[in-house]
Amino acid sequence: MASDRSESGSQCNGSEYDPKQKLWYGERLPSVLNPEAGIGRIILDSLARSPDKVIQINADTGAKVTCGEMRLKIIRVAIHLRKLGYTKGDFVSVACGNNELVVPVFMGCWVLGLAMNPLAPVFAKDDFVHMMSQTQSRLVFCDPSNRKIVQEAVREAIKDPKVQLYVMDDEGGSVEGCRSASELLEPIEGEGEFRAEYLGDATKLLAMVLCSSGTTGLPKGVCLSQAHFVDGMVFSTEVSDGPIFNFSSLFWATGIFGVLTSLFYGRPRVLTNNSFNPDLLLNIIEKHRIENLFTAPSYISALLAHPRLSRFDLSSVRHWHAGGAMVVEELIVQLQSHLPNGHARSIYGSSEIGFITRTDAHCLSNSVGPLATNVVCRIVDEAGRP
Repeated sequence: MASDRSESGSQCNGSEYDPKQKLWYGERLPSVLNPEAGIGRIILDSLARSPDKVIQINADTGAKVTCGEMRLKIIRVAIHLRKLGYTKGDFVSVACGNNELVVPVFMGCWVLGLAMNPLAPVFAKDDFVHMMSQTQSRLVFCDPSNRKIVQEAVREAIKDPKVQLYVMDDEGGSVEGCRSASELLEPIEGEGEFRAEYLGDATKLLAMVLCSSGTTGLPKGVCLSQAHFVDGMVFSTEVSDGPIFNFSSLFWATGIFGVLTSLFYGRPRVLTNNSFNPDLLLNIIEKHRIENLFTAPSYISALLAHPRLSRFDLSSVRHWHAGGAMVVEELIVQLQSHLPNGHARSIYGSSEIGFITRTDAHCLSNSVGPLATNVVCRIVDEAGRP
């Protein structure tokens, strides 16, 4: 197929066109990781390679977690949950922001083959009820700030009376019907000898029910396999040791890919549980020497209007991605002018596919840019004809 396209096809702006099949192709780049291995096994193996390297930094508190510490936390979560009777295929709802417990809990669940349904921590009760009614999760995690509304939604939506609600703090156990997620990080027998089990065909193993944006009504659940997240890594061609950052919680695909980029490739991930403001973002970039980041275009607009933008050192930035809403060409061009060593790009994607196209400051005017790596598409009319 590759040779046929190179002989009869044409290239445009980084994408290749096959006129016979009327298909556009992005760059073909097989994953350096094995999707068949499963996310849990890959992550635990990756973290074991550099146990003393810092993998997570809390910008709010300054707390740091090394690869070895993160690996142990994930293993403890997995063993505790297994002892509690949770098994492959069980659903887990996660309604949490970016705190230090989220990643070990999320990954510990994936090690066991549990199916995750990340929910926006700011959802209204009806949104929680809508999704929980479909997944009938056996396990639910929430923040202290939304505990009450999540607890009400669980009672209304989930039929199993044994469903367990964990709160992401040390006080959850003091609330009736709740437990503290920190219990899952306590030392447990077997943690030193733990090996992640092979869970079967990762292309058929449900990893996540990812919510659509909800712009056309209530959120819709998109089913994604574990192999999808290994083979579809958007940042896999940008491997370096540098820190990464975004404000996205794990409700958003960009939040998931940010975490996986960190864990797969050993890149420090900086997190904050605070909402965006221009000074916060600029301070994080400068203090932690951020190399890769993703933001909404509205955040970039606010930064460009910041009276002290030129005083901040953005020389560490290598790639700045914008997406999640319409990104005008001028915004990328203006941002690019502030990145002496980096590239500004807009990206477009969907919950079902992941990242589809990318556009940088040098793309043709009004172009959506080239297709992302391993993406194939066909342009059709309203009747579905190419």
